[in-house]
Amino acid sequence: MKDEKLKEILNVFLTSQWAKDLPRQGFIQVGFKLNEVDSVAAHSYCVAILSYLLAKQLKLDGEKIDPDRALKLGLFHDVGESMVGDVGGFVKMFGKGSFNAVEEKAFEVLFSKLDFSKEMMQLQDEYVSRKTPEAKLVKVCDKIDS
Repeated sequence: MKDEKLKEILNVFLTSQWAKDLPRQGFIQVGFKLNEVDSVAAHSYCVAILSYLLAKQLKLDGEKIDPDRALKLGLFHDVGESMVGDVGGFVKMFGKGSFNAVEEKAFEVLFSKLDFSKEMMQLQDEYVSRKTPEAKLVKVCDKIDS
């Protein structure tokens, strides 16, 4: 692997690590104390696990769903927040979708220099559009882990 490619991957990795210390704002907005709130990274981890497990079972039950795709979508669904912060549901509601564009742009900037950035953008677009069974499932899991 070339040094430049490694640097690009490490940039994504180090930026994504900020999510470990980024508290989920929706809980704070409704009165939870900072030490009572999980992080965006913890949330994404739980969403990814639940998405994979449910997709795996759905596939065994005969549904046309890709558990590995659901896992990727769950893992990366909030990674844009590593750059722009987490915005709670009340604020997003008042913003009428304006924060979605900000998070999507952050995601694009974060992954733009990777050789496989197109795949990453497809993941983001798929999650946002919710047109696939995997994206719909991940959104349900996102809500479950609210």
